[in-house]
Amino acid sequence: TNQWALHHIDLPEIQKYVDFVNLMAYDFSGPWRHSAGHHAQFYPVQEGENSGSAVVEYILSTGFPGKKILLGVPLYERSFIGAASPCDQYHVNGGDDGIFEYNALPRTGTQEVVDAAGCAAMERIAGRRILVDCFT
Repeated sequence: TNQWALHHIDLPEIQKYVDFVNLMAYDFSGPWRHSAGHHAQFYPVQEGENSGSAVVEYILSTGFPGKKILLGVPLYERSFIGAASPCDQYHVNGGDDGIFEYNALPRTGTQEVVDAAGCAAMERIAGRRILVDCFT
């Protein structure tokens, strides 16, 4: 979910009629971008980035009740071949459009790296410039 999209929804009015709202807190980065990044970070690493917490904070600021918010998380990873870290340029995605399904994880030969600032994780493949961004 992007805050831009939420600015076009009357959240205070909607909350009167719904039991809950599902927020998609993933796909913040992927093949539509020119640089790698966390696709499901809970906190923004750089100012202005999409994140799960930023979306929740925005919704709460409208008066929408927190007990009606369901935060969705991905059960897959996105890969960025040619990138060693977030914000690096990359060439192509691995897997099916860069996606590795949850049942195929962890992958052989990978090292998990935790980004505490973004509350996100990624895998690095030894000897190769491939960043695989994990779910939060």
